[in-house]
Amino acid sequence: MDKCGFYQGRLHRNPPFDVKLVDGIYSTYSYTKGSSVYTLLLMTIPGIFYSLANIMYPGKLWRIGHIFTISGGEPTEWAISSSKIGGTILLMTILFAPPLFTLIQ
Repeated sequence: MDKCGFYQGRLHRNPPFDVKLVDGIYSTYSYTKGSSVYTLLLMTIPGIFYSLANIMYPGKLWRIGHIFTISGGEPTEWAISSSKIGGTILLMTILFAPPLFTLIQ
Protein backbone atom coordinates (compact mmCIF):
# COMPACT_ATOMS: atom_id res chain seq x y z
CA MET A 1 0.00 0.00 0.00
CA ASP A 2 1.37 3.40 -0.86
CA LYS A 3 0.39 6.84 0.39
CA CYS A 4 -2.38 7.20 -2.19
CA GLY A 5 -4.36 4.33 -0.69
CA PHE A 6 -3.83 1.81 -3.47
CA TYR A 7 -4.16 -1.84 -2.51
CA GLN A 8 -3.96 -4.62 -5.10
CA GLY A 9 -4.27 -2.10 -7.92
CA ARG A 10 -7.50 -0.57 -6.61
CA LEU A 11 -8.09 2.67 -4.77
CA HIS A 12 -9.39 2.06 -1.24
CA ARG A 13 -10.61 4.69 1.14
CA ASN A 14 -10.22 2.28 4.03
CA PRO A 15 -7.74 -0.57 3.40
CA PRO A 16 -8.19 -3.87 5.27
CA PHE A 17 -7.03 -4.05 8.89
CA ASP A 18 -4.22 -6.51 8.21
CA VAL A 19 -2.80 -4.22 5.53
CA LYS A 20 -2.84 -1.29 7.97
CA LEU A 21 -1.20 -3.43 10.65
CA VAL A 22 1.62 -4.62 8.41
CA ASP A 23 2.11 -1.11 7.05
CA GLY A 24 2.33 0.27 10.61
CA ILE A 25 4.84 -2.37 11.69
CA TYR A 26 6.95 -1.80 8.59
CA SER A 27 6.91 1.99 8.97
CA THR A 28 7.93 1.71 12.64
CA TYR A 29 10.77 -0.63 11.80
CA SER A 30 11.87 1.56 8.87
CA TYR A 31 11.91 4.58 11.16
CA THR A 32 14.05 2.85 13.78
CA LYS A 33 16.34 1.30 11.19
CA GLY A 34 16.77 4.53 9.26
CA SER A 35 17.25 6.91 12.15
CA SER A 36 19.97 5.31 14.27
CA VAL A 37 20.94 2.29 16.28
CA TYR A 38 20.24 4.25 19.48
CA THR A 39 16.57 4.56 18.57
CA LEU A 40 16.34 0.82 18.07
CA LEU A 41 18.03 0.24 21.42
CA LEU A 42 15.73 2.70 23.20
CA MET A 43 12.73 0.81 21.83
CA THR A 44 13.97 -2.71 22.51
CA ILE A 45 15.69 -2.43 25.89
CA PRO A 46 12.50 -1.54 27.84
CA GLY A 47 10.69 -4.35 26.04
CA ILE A 48 13.40 -6.82 27.00
CA PHE A 49 13.28 -5.75 30.65
CA TYR A 50 9.47 -5.96 30.69
CA SER A 51 9.43 -9.41 29.12
CA LEU A 52 12.10 -10.69 31.53
CA ALA A 53 10.12 -9.27 34.45
CA ASN A 54 7.02 -11.09 33.13
CA ILE A 55 8.98 -14.33 33.07
CA MET A 56 10.77 -13.95 36.42
CA TYR A 57 8.25 -11.97 38.55
CA PRO A 58 4.73 -12.56 37.15
CA GLY A 59 3.04 -12.33 40.57
CA LYS A 60 4.59 -8.96 41.41
CA LEU A 61 3.68 -7.52 38.01
CA TRP A 62 0.11 -8.77 38.48
CA ARG A 63 -0.08 -6.95 41.82
CA ILE A 64 1.30 -3.76 40.24
CA GLY A 65 -1.21 -3.99 37.41
CA HIS A 66 -4.16 -4.54 39.77
CA ILE A 67 -3.11 -2.33 42.67
CA PHE A 68 -6.11 0.00 42.37
CA THR A 69 -8.76 -2.55 41.35
CA ILE A 70 -8.28 -5.48 43.77
CA SER A 71 -7.35 -5.27 47.44
CA GLY A 72 -5.69 -8.28 49.02
CA GLY A 73 -6.12 -10.50 45.98
CA GLU A 74 -3.73 -13.07 44.63
CA PRO A 75 -3.11 -13.97 40.99
CA THR A 76 -4.43 -17.32 39.78
CA GLU A 77 -2.18 -19.97 38.27
CA TRP A 78 -3.65 -19.07 34.88
CA ALA A 79 -2.62 -15.42 35.32
CA ILE A 80 0.89 -16.41 36.30
CA SER A 81 1.36 -18.94 33.49
CA SER A 82 -0.13 -16.65 30.83
CA SER A 83 2.15 -13.85 32.02
CA LYS A 84 5.17 -16.14 31.63
CA ILE A 85 4.04 -17.27 28.17
CA GLY A 86 3.39 -13.68 27.10
CA GLY A 87 6.79 -12.59 28.37
CA THR A 88 8.47 -15.42 26.47
CA ILE A 89 6.63 -14.57 23.24
CA LEU A 90 7.48 -10.87 23.64
CA LEU A 91 11.13 -11.63 24.30
CA MET A 92 11.41 -13.91 21.28
CA THR A 93 9.70 -11.30 19.10
CA ILE A 94 12.03 -8.54 20.27
CA LEU A 95 15.13 -10.66 19.77
CA PHE A 96 14.26 -12.29 16.44
CA ALA A 97 12.09 -9.74 14.57
CA PRO A 98 14.77 -7.16 13.65
CA PRO A 99 17.12 -9.76 12.10
CA LEU A 100 14.20 -11.30 10.19
CA PHE A 101 13.19 -7.90 8.80
CA THR A 102 16.80 -7.32 7.80
CA LEU A 103 16.96 -10.67 5.98
CA ILE A 104 13.71 -9.93 4.12
CA GLN A 105 15.12 -6.72 2.67
